Amino acid sequence: MSTKRQLPTAKQNLISFATKRTRRAQHLMKPKRTAEDYRVMGQEFSAIKSRNPKDAEATKENVRGIWRKWLK
Repeated sequence: MSTKRQLPTAKQNLISFATKRTRRAQHLMKPKRTAEDYRVMGQEFSAIKSRNPKDAEATKENVRGIWRKWLK
């Protein structure tokens, strides 16, 4: 049971290339941020009270244990 794969025509290749290129170009275009945008983002970030996760102390203990093992 052999199935031969047909190669795309030149027109199909060109259409595929153009659609991929425009899709990629649209994906890469990001809106420019203004000073006002950065100010708002800074205010939102500073409004967050706790930046440490609940497991921070346990993680510190685990890291200390690993360092002790390595130093032996």
